This record gives sequence, structure tokens and C-alpha cells, in this order.
Amino acid sequence: MSGPVNKFFDILRNYKHTLFVYKKRTVFEFAFRTENIYRKFYRYFPYNYDPSDFKGLDVVDSISNTSPQVQVPKRIFVCWTGDNELRGKRLDCFRSIQDSQTVEVILVDNSNLCEWILPDHPLPDLYWKLHFVHRADFLRGYLMNFHGGGYADIKGISQDWGEVFANFDDPDVWLAGYKNPCRLMTPNFPDKKLTRLMIRTSAIRVGQAGFIARAHTPLTEEWYRNMNRILDRNRAALLSNEIISSRSGGPSYPLHWNGLLAQVWDPLVVKYSEHVRYSETLFPAQDNYRDDDE
Repeated sequence: MSGPVNKFFDILRNYKHTLFVYKKRTVFEFAFRTENIYRKFYRYFPYNYDPSDFKGLDVVDSISNTSPQVQVPKRIFVCWTGDNELRGKRLDCFRSIQDSQTVEVILVDNSNLCEWILPDHPLPDLYWKLHFVHRADFLRGYLMNFHGGGYADIKGISQDWGEVFANFDDPDVWLAGYKNPCRLMTPNFPDKKLTRLMIRTSAIRVGQAGFIARAHTPLTEEWYRNMNRILDRNRAALLSNEIISSRSGGPSYPLHWNGLLAQVWDPLVVKYSEHVRYSETLFPAQDNYRDDDE
């Protein structure tokens, strides 16, 4: 009986997965088709930042004694935190970034990481206990806060970012990026009300795969500080976790997949949206950037 029963449950699981994929695809297709209507609605009923909406997040704390970077360096950082070298599609994507740019493109990997770490601001010891993806999340925040410039995921890029740097001639501009393509492309927060708020503010949120930031602004300072707070809160679990190269980091890995980037970044972009400028030039390719075994 175990054979037929197991086969029945396998069929049931496959059917459930098929329904889930169909539902997700249908919901996203509807969201993309109606996104323009949603954004027009937002223009008439914009969100006004209210710290009480972010209760429980470090975003409610503000840093006022910062000295924002005067000139934003015309360079783009690309991070590779794996122990292996770039290869295959990832290497092709990196070359596409180099070939498309008139500004400097800098690959930060384990071989030159120390060159970008400031003596007064070393990497936290817990950095080396992070999943490779979370290391990249932490590094982009570190580089943007202490060095400034552009950041790009290793995905295909065909447009030159050079002209976007001109936005930063205005000292009130702290961040330039592409608008989040769809309101459903939103990180899940433990607080469902906050998730709904991020969906509502999709018209002003910025994607994390390609952007330019001015260093030492309240946005980048809070971003960096909040990442460190998250690491400190999870110190015991990170120290006891055995790093594995899976997407989840392992069953005892304490950080949510979006926990060190989107859940920190999105509320800060909403908070400081008056200092944000938008350019679809910075939107990278969203497919064909991974090898099958990655």
C-alpha cells in the first residue's frame, strides 16, 4: 500500500505546486497590467512619512549629524563574494557592464576586498558567518556609505550610466535608481501592515539591483547602522550556524532572504524619497544571468 499511497501524495504535491505557480503568474500579470493605474492613483493620494508606521524598525531613528559626500565618484562597484571565480553567464554579465560604461567599473571580490575596508570601520566579525548573498548585501551598504558611487548586481547592462551621475550636481540628491517595477515585488515583513505600506508606496521605491548613492547621507548611515544592528541581534545564531552554499543558508540560518537588504532599504527609500531621483537607465536585465548549477 505504501507505493500507491506515496504515488498519490506525489501527484497531490505536484498538483498543488502547479496551482501555486499558476496563481502567482496570474496575480503578477494582473499587477503589471494595472501598475500604471495604481501609480496615477498614488500621485493624487501620496504617502506622507509617519514614523509611527515603522514602529519596531530602526528606520524610525534619524541621524542628523552627518556630512554628505560633496562629489559622488563616477564609478560603479560590482561585488562577488563567492570563493570561486566569476565564470559562465555571470562573467558574461560582468563584461557587459564593463563594455556599456564610460565610467570606471570596479569588481570587489575576496582578492581586493581589503583595499576598500577602512581601518576605522572594519568589517564586523559576523560578516564571515553570512551567506554569500548576504555578504554582497552588506558590502553594497558598506561601499555606498563610506565610498559612494554606483552599485550594480552582476546582471546584463546595456545602457551607459554616465549621464545619471549628473543628478548629483544637486547636493539634495542622495540616491538615483530605477523604480520598483511592480507593487507585488515587495519584501515580506514580519509586520503585515508594513508589507502593505511598502506595496502602497511602490511608486516611489527603488530597486536594489542598480543604483547610484551619495556617501555619508542619513540614508546610507542609517542603512549601514541598521545592518549592523541586525547582525548583532542574531549574533548567537550566526556564530552557531554552519555555513552551507544553499540559497537558504541552512535550517538554522537566522536571517530572512530579504532581511539584510530589502527589509532595511525599502523603508529608508520611502522615508527619504524627497532626496531620490529615478532613471530607468539603471534597470538591469532580469533574466539569463545565472548558470543552471548556480
